[in-house]
Amino acid sequence: MKRLFVGLICSALICGAAAANPSIYGPTGLVTMPTADTLEFGEAEGFFHYVDYDEGSGKIFGANAGVGMGIELGLASAHNGDSETFVNAKWNFVKETSMSPGIAIGAIDLTGSMGDMEPYIVVSKKLSVPESSIGFSGHVGYVAGDTDELMLGASVDVTPQLQIMADYIDEFSIGARYAVTEEFKLGVSALDGDMMLSASYKFAFN
Repeated sequence: MKRLFVGLICSALICGAAAANPSIYGPTGLVTMPTADTLEFGEAEGFFHYVDYDEGSGKIFGANAGVGMGIELGLASAHNGDSETFVNAKWNFVKETSMSPGIAIGAIDLTGSMGDMEPYIVVSKKLSVPESSIGFSGHVGYVAGDTDELMLGASVDVTPQLQIMADYIDEFSIGARYAVTEEFKLGVSALDGDMMLSASYKFAFN
């Protein structure tokens, strides 16, 4: 299964759809993995995740904003018995082109409220199939800090409204997002067997 997943990642990176919606801890990305995609200047996105764990449930909500020069800043609040608020940042310093991938560096929990700050680097590449609404993206990166793991991820834009995604950071996660409107999206995911329901809304502030 892991060989197949790695193969799909490599294929997507060689070919490779944008994944600029909030991951579980806030940064735009897949289910758990941030990608090199960032919100454009003047774009903001609010989000809510509900996670049904074996031992209970948790809620995460927050917002991200594109502040220019490829920089995305975010604030998230996690509630699972205790409450923690953390700050995220990501900089897409190499823009993706038709021939080369995008590259971003960032950090989850800049203030260390949940433990160590987790800096990361990630490479993303996308491909749209000619004369088709189907698109593919592949992502590979590394996250340090408490996690200290390789990150792998991929997504398929099945239609302009429906995206299927999967990632691996020590544990395998898979999910789907559906665009009810261009701004409002709903999602359902499985994180190592735990279910997560998500909602996000994108708006402009400039």
